[in-house]
Parts: sequence; structure tokens; C-alpha cells
Amino acid sequence: MQIVTTLIMVLVNVLLPSVMEEYNTLVDGSGITTYGLMWVISTLVLPPLVEEAGFRGLGLTYLERAGVSFAAANIVQALAFGIFHMNLTQGIYTFVLGLALGYVTNRSGSIAPAMLMHLVYNLMGTLGSDLIYSYLPAPFLILLITNVIALVYAFRLLRPERRRGAAAMQA
Repeated sequence: MQIVTTLIMVLVNVLLPSVMEEYNTLVDGSGITTYGLMWVISTLVLPPLVEEAGFRGLGLTYLERAGVSFAAANIVQALAFGIFHMNLTQGIYTFVLGLALGYVTNRSGSIAPAMLMHLVYNLMGTLGSDLIYSYLPAPFLILLITNVIALVYAFRLLRPERRRGAAAMQA
């Protein structure tokens, strides 16, 4: 998701430079990279708990209970998640993130994996990016490799379990 976010931000920067400039001003003024206890609470604790409970937990659950297909419910909750962030740049990439988090929630049957994914996403988007770009050579290559490994691992966790023993032979 970090690579997807970076690509989205590059596109926004190319197509709508004033929107990207507004986003950068917002991020610079937010204190999001002033690391401390408040950063941990406001970036790593509250958003994964509250946003996942609201958008993936309640949003997906109630839309599906109302008879909306998962695909439509996932789009609606992701769109609401994007709008909730109240700026175009972040709205676009959080919409895409919301789709992925909704998929993870649906596939796992729980919001816990989405909460963990959200926490890691926020961590890597702030402190992780700062550390990578400050201390490592070729940061994009390192991000690409680590994210591909994480993506492969995530899809392996989400695939259906294989049947074993007699049940597998009957199928």
C-alpha cells in the first residue's frame, strides 16, 4: 500500500500540483512527524482502532446486513473513509487503502488484521519513511522489496486453507 500511495501522490503531483502543494502544507503543519507519545496515540493507536471499527466494522457489517453485496459495500465504506480524511490527495489514497482494508476484513472475518495493517501503514508512512529516506541508500528499491515480500506474505495468509487427509481426497 505504501508503493500504491506513493504512485498516487506522484500522479496527483503531476496532474494537480496545487492540490499536492496544499497537502504538503497540511502535513507539514500537522505535526505528524513530531514523534512522541501524542504521535503514538494520534497515529498508531486511535486511527487503527476507531477508523477500522467504524468503517470496516460497522460500515461493512451494516451495509452487508442491508443486503448490499460485498463489492458495493466495500466501495461505499472506502469512499466514506476517503471523504472522512477531508483533502483530495489523502482522500484518493485512503479510498484505495480502504478498499484493501475492507478486503482484508472480509477475507479474514475480523477487523483485527485490518487494524494491524492500518497501524503498520501509518507507521511506515511516517516514521518508517523518515528512517528509510534518511539512513538507507536507494530507499525506493528497499521499500519495493520489503513491500513485495509483505504483500506475498499477506496473500498467503488470506488464501483459503487447503483440506487435509480424507476430506481432501473426497473433494
